[in-house]
Amino acid sequence: MLSMLTWAVLTAAVLFCPGCKKTDTSPFSMLYHQWEWVQSSGGIAGVVQTPQSEGYTQTIDFDENGFFTVYQNNAVAISGTYTIIRAESILDNQEHDMIVFDNSLLESAITQLNGDTLILREEAFDGFTHTYRR
Repeated sequence: MLSMLTWAVLTAAVLFCPGCKKTDTSPFSMLYHQWEWVQSSGGIAGVVQTPQSEGYTQTIDFDENGFFTVYQNNAVAISGTYTIIRAESILDNQEHDMIVFDNSLLESAITQLNGDTLILREEAFDGFTHTYRR
């Protein structure tokens, strides 16, 4: 059994650790960054769009408070809020983590989220798949 002094020292070390910092334990903490658009593919015609073919750059920034901003050529194009839900996709009838935007952007399945790649697939039969890099 721990003595009262040992218990107090351990408690103080945990509560007042000066070198300790809070870490984000959300499974989506990798999403909370600015992502640079690499390409989009899809639509009825199965087109591939890139910053070079479209003549503009685009980034999307997600924060941990549920806000996002899309920039085109470094100017704000659209912003709003988002939520992440777990839902069945209309495209493959499988459950995916989905980003639901509060505006005209289509709900999108997160098909890949790792250290430097984010792939979002729009929930529409003629939708696009968007690839981003950090």
